[in-house]
Amino acid sequence: MTVPAVLAKKVSRTPNVSPTFRALAFYAMDADGHGAKLTNDALAEPTIIVLGAFSNAVEGAIAESEALSALNQGRGNDTMHIVISLESDRFLTDSEWKAAAETALDNLGMRGHIAIAAVHRNTENEHLHLVVNRVCPEPDDRGRYLLQISG
Repeated sequence: MTVPAVLAKKVSRTPNVSPTFRALAFYAMDADGHGAKLTNDALAEPTIIVLGAFSNAVEGAIAESEALSALNQGRGNDTMHIVISLESDRFLTDSEWKAAAETALDNLGMRGHIAIAAVHRNTENEHLHLVVNRVCPEPDDRGRYLLQISG
């Protein structure tokens, strides 16, 4: 099996979108809001994957992320947005996209961080938007939680 060529890019600033986790997550989940469209309506809705949260629901993950972000007041932007794109003739299953998102988090040293991934299949290049909260609670040797800000 040949591995598809992948382009991953950290998005420095998404135009007209607040850099909050909530705003970027809803931007990522909006398949109609950006990109050239294909005509297949069956592919119009993105697949949503929640990672690192206690809740598997998007609103629950956003609420958890906002609670963590509240502890990070005054320390700067706590959200990262990454786009991972395949070659135009390559496709992944939902489970393969989840593994790709987890691998990206591993490579960034951010496994366990709250993240929402949205897989878009309505453009020429299948791609994933990965929105990550850079603030992550890490237990110390006594089981107390300390905030660690990565990236």
